Amino acid sequence: MAASQEGHDKLVVLLLGAGANIGLMKKDGCSALFCASQKGYVKIVKMLLEQNAPVDLKLSNGDTALSAAAYHGHISIAHMFITSGACVNNARHSDGVTPLMLASGMEKDEIVTLLILYGANIEAVTTNRQSSLLIACYGGHVSIAQLLLKEGANPHVCDQNGSSPFQIANEKKYRELVSIMSNPPIKKLQSMSLEPGTSVSNKKTNSTESGESDGTSNLECVVCMDPRTTTVMTLPCRHAVTCQRCIDDIESRGDNRCPLCRTEIDQRISIFIN
Repeated sequence: MAASQEGHDKLVVLLLGAGANIGLMKKDGCSALFCASQKGYVKIVKMLLEQNAPVDLKLSNGDTALSAAAYHGHISIAHMFITSGACVNNARHSDGVTPLMLASGMEKDEIVTLLILYGANIEAVTTNRQSSLLIACYGGHVSIAQLLLKEGANPHVCDQNGSSPFQIANEKKYRELVSIMSNPPIKKLQSMSLEPGTSVSNKKTNSTESGESDGTSNLECVVCMDPRTTTVMTLPCRHAVTCQRCIDDIESRGDNRCPLCRTEIDQRISIFIN
């Protein structure tokens, strides 16, 4: 566990080879996987998952490794957890906070996008009746609020004190948020069938994983992390950061909007990468 927490990947390899118990937890429920997720050690997380580390082990408060990745904005780690079966709607025992709420409060756009793509419940509330949208509004996070509103989040649902996201934005004088919520999207985002070659991205082309020890270059697919030789640009958003294999995988799910900015895709352009 200490090796995972400190990022000593070679030592982790040795310990795993010697039969170390990857499910071992501290008194507070912290596991090797949670430690690696919290610090953003991509290679270590991948090694632990390949050895079937339990992905949904919980701390004493109910947080999981996915919660840690969501809070700190470790996008590729979060994706690995989700595709390994992690529960995207896990809530803390103490206050009901979910990974989506953590990402919304910390303004982690890419994590919010990823969680929504994989079925996170935008209507979930904490024990104080606070929604992800309300949490985003407390912080004045415009881009997060836009993502949630496009998914149909209600700006007028109140917490236990009677405060709604709209009221919070108004009280804090977040003018842009007030304007957005005064004219929310007409309808909730609907899943649609994709045409072949649709591009889906979870990151901006020039972005890196905040806080992660193993970053990726712009030539790596942001979903599977493998090098890309071809990609597809989606218009009008102009995102082109995934490989063909991952595009096909997203296509099979059925969604005609870019998962980063939630803009509906009008056109797709195939691009060869030298």
